[in-house]
Amino acid sequence: MRHAPYKEARQALAARWRSEGWQAEQTVAAALDAGAERHPTARLVFGSRTRPATLTTRDVQEQGRRLAAVLARRGLRPGDTLVMQLPNWAEWAVGWYASMYAGLVVAPVVHIYGAAELGYIVRDCGARALITPDTWRSYDYLERIAAMGPCPALDLVVAVGERAVPGGVVWDDLVHEEAAPSGPAPRRPDDPCLLLYTSGTTADPKGVVHTSNSFLAEIQTMANELTRDASTVFLNGGPAGHITGALTNTRPFLDGSTAVSMDAWNPEDAVDLSLRYGVTASVGAPVFLNTMLDVAEAKGVTLGLREFMLGAASVPPSAVARADQAGMPGYRCYGSTEHPTISTGHPGDPFEVRAFTDGSVIAGTEVRIVDENGRVLPAGRDGDILSIGPDQFSGYLTDELNADAFTPDGWFRTGDIGHLDQLGNLTITDRRKDVIIRGGENLSSKEIEDALARHPFIAEAAVVAAPDDRLGETACAFIVPRPGETVDLRSIGSWFAELGVARQKTPERLVIVDDLPRTPSGKIRKVELRARLSSPDGCSSESVSGTGR
Repeated sequence: MRHAPYKEARQALAARWRSEGWQAEQTVAAALDAGAERHPTARLVFGSRTRPATLTTRDVQEQGRRLAAVLARRGLRPGDTLVMQLPNWAEWAVGWYASMYAGLVVAPVVHIYGAAELGYIVRDCGARALITPDTWRSYDYLERIAAMGPCPALDLVVAVGERAVPGGVVWDDLVHEEAAPSGPAPRRPDDPCLLLYTSGTTADPKGVVHTSNSFLAEIQTMANELTRDASTVFLNGGPAGHITGALTNTRPFLDGSTAVSMDAWNPEDAVDLSLRYGVTASVGAPVFLNTMLDVAEAKGVTLGLREFMLGAASVPPSAVARADQAGMPGYRCYGSTEHPTISTGHPGDPFEVRAFTDGSVIAGTEVRIVDENGRVLPAGRDGDILSIGPDQFSGYLTDELNADAFTPDGWFRTGDIGHLDQLGNLTITDRRKDVIIRGGENLSSKEIEDALARHPFIAEAAVVAAPDDRLGETACAFIVPRPGETVDLRSIGSWFAELGVARQKTPERLVIVDDLPRTPSGKIRKVELRARLSSPDGCSSESVSGTGR
């Protein structure tokens, strides 16, 4: 049967990227193995208050190979999916190495996802194995597993800690099981290796498929843009459930750098780790930068970072300026789970480029700015952003989504709006996708709206992103109550907890309205709701802060 046009176009693009050397035709397992031989003493530091650890790449290799043999003996086969809902702990790095060596597909899940989201993901990808903590912070993960519903393909549940689910196993027992060692499982560079779930614009998370080729291309292309070598000490404060987790745990094998990962963002810990290990670079939302500098200034210490990449949320010029004043040039970047890096600034760029644009399109990637009819727009004109590049995902797990995601000639519709200037710098000005980016975490407005629609006192609800000085954006719910009923943030918080939805998705701002603005076709005009929020006298609201969500 003849492929859809976009599939043929994507195949042609992949062949081009291979011929141009952007994709090395190597599996992640082979790259990790070769890297452990080249850089056996490169360190992976896990700055956790509960499970601190430091491993060399050689340590990870040895432990990962043993675990791969155990997983194979347990019945996992190449191509099977293993879900890891772990924080940035040493077990994540070992599980990643073992999975790549055993030929598995890893599906990382952010630690905040509750039973509803976790159960959906495990069923959607047909996961054969699941690794979580038993408990961590205020979360009881075993309760989540018990509440996530039937998962018929799931054979192995591993808990990091002291307790296991009925029929499951604790990590320490699993890794000490006897199993005959074997070589890496046979996999091709274009086979899936990483499956990431992103909220996107729909209620259910979308599975984003990366292959060894696309994943390793992200590391190679960024190595061409930014100097990363054995002198680099990189601080990662983002969750392991993002692509950043897999990248951070892989780079030391490829370039000999040191990776310092935090399991939960705490600015005091970030400062201590930076000073202890001599951190030279980091990346994160403005909230990471600002809170870390607040602590450093309060302590009267100078951090040794040479640069700070800002992304994952709206980046005000003041954040770049503050990084500059602290001696660590700040710069913006732009990308997504589907296309990890599309553009980036550089520490040596002029302030105007670093503070007011999202940098230049990286080598190997191309960007088109088009109007609603697909016509390419000139420099300076806002339009829809299309991209192609060797580090771009191969498609969504649900194939029906791909026809809308790609143009007939294979370009990815990012869902964002922006423009290129005369020098080729890209600036994002708006989003087609209805996503709230809260402290670097993507939240689906529709998912939140669906939860609100089930509330017995709510007639209608619309959710938009509200600007927030600390987190970049938070969820604001415009609500029409049912006649005679009263709704407040406290009752909404209790409702979301009852539904088992992650606390981060609970609205943090509430506006009660008599009606919602609509287009002639009946669609809610969210542009108008956002405009109300940006106007000082546009609406009165109830808000919550300091919740730690």
